[in-house]
Amino acid sequence: MSVLKLAGVVVLLGSAVAAQKQPMPEVVVKARTAHILAEAPEKDEAHVKALQTECEELVKKWGRFEIVSDPAEADLVFQVRYGEQYVADDRPMGLATKPVLQPQVTLDVFAGRNAEWFQTPRLWQESGASRYRWQEAAKQALQKLRKEIERAERAAARKK
Repeated sequence: MSVLKLAGVVVLLGSAVAAQKQPMPEVVVKARTAHILAEAPEKDEAHVKALQTECEELVKKWGRFEIVSDPAEADLVFQVRYGEQYVADDRPMGLATKPVLQPQVTLDVFAGRNAEWFQTPRLWQESGASRYRWQEAAKQALQKLRKEIERAERAAARKK
């Protein structure tokens, strides 16, 4: 393949990736209150409560949002879903590999101020995964949200 063709492929791939990245909705950037709803299918109530508490603590530590108990009073609703997925064991070459269960947390952000928030379009979504701890997966997802909000704020400040 010639250098010119290879450069064209790289440009096309780069523009396809850039096109997939959606800007952070303004409603998310301007929000100041959030309701957090944790879900963990096939887990007991203690797991759900632990996920809820962990996410609330992470958001409080961030300091950007006030946590409210009613989604109708929140600017945003953070739906945090815990799940598990099998991934390949990453042992050195030559050793037998087997799939291992990896915790994964998905964070969906919806507009609040509506009792029927779950019927509104999702504004943003991110996942976090950790080899052993769901707490780390939740932290990853919330850190990605924070990074994207801060990026959107910087972009808005540059436009002024």
